[in-house]
Amino acid sequence: MLEIGSGTGQHTVMFAKALPGIHWQPSDLPATHSGMRAWINEAELANVGDPLALDVNKKQEWPRQQFDLIYSANTLHIMPKTTVAALFALAPSVMRPGASMFIYGPFKENGQHSSDSNRTFDACLRATDPVHGIRDINWLKRLASDARLHLIENIAMPNNNCLLVWQRMEAS
Repeated sequence: MLEIGSGTGQHTVMFAKALPGIHWQPSDLPATHSGMRAWINEAELANVGDPLALDVNKKQEWPRQQFDLIYSANTLHIMPKTTVAALFALAPSVMRPGASMFIYGPFKENGQHSSDSNRTFDACLRATDPVHGIRDINWLKRLASDARLHLIENIAMPNNNCLLVWQRMEAS
């Protein structure tokens, strides 16, 4: 499992403890690595790799290995649209055929927010930095289609979030 945007490493540690049969590969920009390593080192987990430096915009920074799973939580709304597009364009290059990508967070659908709290959160994000904001699932589907990824599940989660499950399609 490649985790994109691991941040502090809290998700890495929580999931790696709960799923000991999955090797968890955290990644993020280098500035986050010292805090992430602190969480990982304290947990002493054998199924977690050393954090990778990954700017998703830079093809040369993506790992050379192939993954069965990719996971990213609460990242798309703090990425510029160009970075979200790069994520969808480049993620398939590290996914085995049939691999899945799980994206967790708040989303809009057909331009509509799922709740007033998400509308307020989106406005706050955009006021802080206009390149941030809650992304529309239909736009993500277009990006995914171009990258040969297919949305197979949209799972409602607590606090007006969703878990979007994408699968890499076989080449035709």
